Amino acid sequence: MTVGGFPEPFLDGDNREARRWRRDRFDRVIKEDIRDKEGREVDFVVVKDGKIEELIEVKLSDDKVSPHLAYYLEKLNPPRATQIVARLRHPFSRGRLQIVDPVTYFHGPVE
Repeated sequence: MTVGGFPEPFLDGDNREARRWRRDRFDRVIKEDIRDKEGREVDFVVVKDGKIEELIEVKLSDDKVSPHLAYYLEKLNPPRATQIVARLRHPFSRGRLQIVDPVTYFHGPVE
């Protein structure tokens, strides 16, 4: 099934149109890299129906809250913001902000 399982590209049956549709769909759901003139940036923004659902910052080992993530959390007021830290020792949450390791973020808490 090269055109995928979504009805629009599947019914069209055109591989090129399917690629364009997937790219357009992905662009509507996940955006990359918000930044301003002062150089503040956040790595990813999850957008659903034109509204920001989540801000995501990714770090290798820094478990301090990113000042840029905190700034955009305040400025844009999304329901949640997440800092994913690869080498995190102690995950924590503070209001709408959570700092977690990748396994916890993508698969939920390990039991």
